[in-house]
Amino acid sequence: MPKELRSIDDLVPDAKNANQGTERGRYLLEQSFRELGAGRSVVTDAEGRMIGGNKALEIAEELGLPIEVIRSQGDKLVVVQRTDLDLSNDHGKARQLAYFDNRTAEIGLSWSVEQIVADLDTGVDLEGMFRESDLRELLENMPFGDTSTDREGQGVASPWYKYKTDPDRQYITVGEMEIPVDGEVLERLRQALEARFLDGVAYKQTLEAIIGAGLDASENSAD
Repeated sequence: MPKELRSIDDLVPDAKNANQGTERGRYLLEQSFRELGAGRSVVTDAEGRMIGGNKALEIAEELGLPIEVIRSQGDKLVVVQRTDLDLSNDHGKARQLAYFDNRTAEIGLSWSVEQIVADLDTGVDLEGMFRESDLRELLENMPFGDTSTDREGQGVASPWYKYKTDPDRQYITVGEMEIPVDGEVLERLRQALEARFLDGVAYKQTLEAIIGAGLDASENSAD
């Protein structure tokens, strides 16, 4: 049975939160709370342990805000209706809150690489949230041996191993997809695209031809 959450003291911060936050982001969030009150809701598990909104919890605790709990199993969208705000006529306060909401999310993010590595090592699936190139960039300066993911001596590759050990792998990015290619294929693609553009052939047609048929540069050149 879910724990009954009665006060902010019943909420437990996430000790493994991968977002360390930034000083400026925290300042903006506090400013938003003080000037315009709470905006978004926070998310906990059944026992009151924080899943999303750790920084908001910190500010709310400082300000001594009470809590209002909406129980959900994720099958409904929880809407926070601010009855004191009016986008059409409140001297811009609602619009200001919208900017606070977006700006704090933009500048308040600072990833803990160690926590990302630890989560990958325990099987947390981040594939849909990070491109492989994003993870490789984050892990670029992460040495082996700093965490439990040091598996070299055991001959075992942890889930994040491919990101750390394959920094030279090359990709073609198409939308949100990354297609791994070797240097030779990448050069053939570059030559084929160059030939097609010179002859006025559409990029999409060229890409579909190369990826779909595996044609080389000479075959993809217009006659």
